[in-house]
Amino acid sequence: MNRTRHHCRLIVAATLLCLLAATLLAAQDKPQPIPVRADETRIMEVLKDLDAKRSGMMNVPIEDARLLRFMGLAANAKHVVEIGTSNGYSGLWICLALQSTGGKLTTFEIDAGRAALARENFKRAGVESIVTLVEGDAHKEIGRLKGPIDMVFIDAEKPGYFDYLNKLLPLVRPNGLILAHNTTNLGSQMKDYVDAVTKNPDLDTIFLNTHNQGMAVTVKKPPLSKPAEQPRAATEPNAAGRLVLGYINEIPPESDEQRAARHKKIAERRQGTPVMVHRGDSSAAPENTLEAYATAIDRGADGVEIDIRRSKDGVLYLHHDDTAGRMIPGEGKLKDMTYYEILSRGMTKTFGTANKETRVPTLAAFLALARQRCMLLHLDVKEAGLQEEIERMFDEADIWDHVVEVNAGNAERLRSHPKVKLLPYKGWWPEGKYAEDPAAAQDVMGRDGAMVFTKEPGAAVKMLKKPVLTTPVPLPKNLRVPWKPEGPAPQL
Repeated sequence: MNRTRHHCRLIVAATLLCLLAATLLAAQDKPQPIPVRADETRIMEVLKDLDAKRSGMMNVPIEDARLLRFMGLAANAKHVVEIGTSNGYSGLWICLALQSTGGKLTTFEIDAGRAALARENFKRAGVESIVTLVEGDAHKEIGRLKGPIDMVFIDAEKPGYFDYLNKLLPLVRPNGLILAHNTTNLGSQMKDYVDAVTKNPDLDTIFLNTHNQGMAVTVKKPPLSKPAEQPRAATEPNAAGRLVLGYINEIPPESDEQRAARHKKIAERRQGTPVMVHRGDSSAAPENTLEAYATAIDRGADGVEIDIRRSKDGVLYLHHDDTAGRMIPGEGKLKDMTYYEILSRGMTKTFGTANKETRVPTLAAFLALARQRCMLLHLDVKEAGLQEEIERMFDEADIWDHVVEVNAGNAERLRSHPKVKLLPYKGWWPEGKYAEDPAAAQDVMGRDGAMVFTKEPGAAVKMLKKPVLTTPVPLPKNLRVPWKPEGPAPQL
């Protein structure tokens, strides 16, 4: 039995167990006490308070709420999407699962008043760092979501369920779950949804009725196809349909110990004279790649400048040019290409066998690297309209103190962000034959400012006597992931 089929059966088995548990709960006259661990106490205290204030909030019954937690655990969910936040009640039950799985919740609420209550409740429960609350019409806003999604919970206006399903289903990973509330008492308002989840051969659905409101639990079956080929280098620009090795598009979790050590190191780097490297060390790897940035830090630099763009399908990635040709084979505007198409073209230079799989990285993968290496960051946002998404990702990564400069033009909001503390530049470090000239270096060091900017860190690092690593630090694990035309391939 292959892993995919085995995992699917595990999900179905877990679903059946939850059905049995929910049925037993519903049969009892009184709700049974819920055992609480120490790490769950703060969330459960807020949930207890919300249970006493249910009027007007249309929160799910506690039996259905517990089911959400069970299913999140059974799916080992890392990315959960909720449509219909209300005051955050069901989201908090989901967070009980995500605390164990290391996952995060993206939840959508159209009503400003309820969204404000939810934010307050998430903060009271101490889960605001793992919750992204999007205020607005979910029918429009979910178009910005990226997969893979492990679990979806829909509890909003019932006629809209079918549209939510159509938009979210392509992002749900194989063996992922879709839960829809009120399929018993309000099923007549969502007939098209019920038909879709019961007649589609790629879906498997059971209907639970724990509290006379109903919950549809749907599993997205893995595709019927031959085993996927192993990731390999892309040499043909039009290699449509095959897997191409790229980078993660979700920011990985970080332990409290790692976070504390990182912020301490960043504070240290801000002292003295930070050396900032333009687009990474392009003498070792293609500019704006993870390898170039990692090498710059290994060679003693304190930080790097990055160029941020967005692909046709909404992926934030790092690249300076707006066209193919110089760094990416072929021609054409990059804004008209999906991230998969950019990956498929490869790069014009790979700097030898060691970098043969080097590709244009996602911003998410870079942020994981920047946290690992404690990099100071100079941001150059190359396109308008990216600031809100960048702000969300920097909040999620808790990386604002890394930012020491932001180019004006497309990023005034980021540049003036209350958590950003900019450092002024002294200027560019001398290049060529003057790079190690004491007089030329003294000319730069004598200017007002804190940092120096350089295209290659060696000379500045040497003259400023910064430590250089004798053994390069490996890139963080699990930054690479194969991509399909529709997005990252699920890692099952």
